[in-house]
Amino acid sequence: MSSYAFWTACVQALLGSIMCFGVFISFRIIRFPDLTCDGTFPLGACITASLITIGINPFLVTLIAIFSGFISGWITGILNVKFKIPGIVASILVMTALYSVNLLITSNPVISIGKNKTIFTIMYDFFIKKISGSYFFVNNDIFYSIILLAIVIIIKLLLDYFLHTEYGIAMQSAGDKPKSAIAQAVNVDFLICVGIAIGNGLNALGGSLYAQIQKFADVNMGVGMIIVGLASVYIGEALEKKFYTEKNLFFATLAVIIGSFLYKFAIAIALEMGLSHDYFNLITAIIVTIALLIPSVKNDIHQVIKKGYS
Repeated sequence: MSSYAFWTACVQALLGSIMCFGVFISFRIIRFPDLTCDGTFPLGACITASLITIGINPFLVTLIAIFSGFISGWITGILNVKFKIPGIVASILVMTALYSVNLLITSNPVISIGKNKTIFTIMYDFFIKKISGSYFFVNNDIFYSIILLAIVIIIKLLLDYFLHTEYGIAMQSAGDKPKSAIAQAVNVDFLICVGIAIGNGLNALGGSLYAQIQKFADVNMGVGMIIVGLASVYIGEALEKKFYTEKNLFFATLAVIIGSFLYKFAIAIALEMGLSHDYFNLITAIIVTIALLIPSVKNDIHQVIKKGYS
């Protein structure tokens, strides 16, 4: 693998990790089949590109993008818990609505940030030019990787801390055993809404950072994002079950990052081999299927071995 492909894959994997944390919260913490990700990821990107082009501070824009994802996720939760619309249907409704919202925000299917400043260009000027006192060249992908790694580590540590708080434990209980949680006077409906909102806030953050790195936003960029997120989460989960016998949230969130890296590097290797982009969705579907089958296949093998010895 070339140096360019390696660092590009690192950037994509770290960006994917942020979005995958959102998928992890929805699918693994609160056990909610949330497809809103396909709408909130481009929502974060479209809001970011639109606001940056009119001169608003990129850091403020990023916070606005996160908040927009949070609200979108909250709406999905409300449709489910208050109006009793099935979770997957509620998320599809919001995801579909967000496509039109994104078009209204951008006025065009694609919007370019151009030469406007982003949080990455601002930090590049500050760390490389101002602090170092020089203008030496640093590869953009390497610099992006360093900044994104810091962001991913911060999110992971905050998520680990939150899930170990009383509120986080209650949220896990609401996802794993909602009836028991209700018996313990836990407001399950509220926690589900909060969990979906946080997950989609992270999805929107991923879209916002993606737009600031790629310097554009596309209303169609969210297509298939949920599959990418699931691929990374399930790959990481398969590894976690392989190497860690006890359930540990630290390793669970770490596995999400590792899964994202494995998935993105698999795609990068496929590109290096000359595989067309047309096959990526097929590859992703196969990866997710294999990751899902590994635990059941492993159990079947153990059962066969036990029968052989009996």
